[in-house]
Amino acid sequence: MVRSNPIADTPSTNLSEWIGNCMVTVEDVDMVYENNGFMNAFKNCITRNHSISPIPIMKLKNTIYVYEYDGWEKLESTTHIHVLTRDIWRKFLRLHMQTPVDPLLEDDMRDMQRKCILEMRQKLYEVKKNRMELCRWVMKIDS
Repeated sequence: MVRSNPIADTPSTNLSEWIGNCMVTVEDVDMVYENNGFMNAFKNCITRNHSISPIPIMKLKNTIYVYEYDGWEKLESTTHIHVLTRDIWRKFLRLHMQTPVDPLLEDDMRDMQRKCILEMRQKLYEVKKNRMELCRWVMKIDS
């Protein structure tokens, strides 16, 4: 149905390329350390990158479609949201690990920060309530 719709333009990038180009900042990582800030940090990262290069999604009759290699596909939480959270979380983790340790920061605090980053993916995707919130938020990203 989407393939035959003349309104559906072909985006310049697919979802995998968009995720690959997605940039995570130190401010995003710092937001994760806040009390349950993982969702806000993730949304902030996606929103900022979406303003630079639009995420390849389209809403048609209350259904969200995502552009992949072989065309438009219905957004699925078990595949697309999983890939989105997993791959962007890896960027959060990589930036956290590459950031030099503040010598004034106690070891216990650094361990807590690492724990927050490591639990981020699990909390975003494996907790059904959070996964559904993320799906609903993605549906409204351009609204």
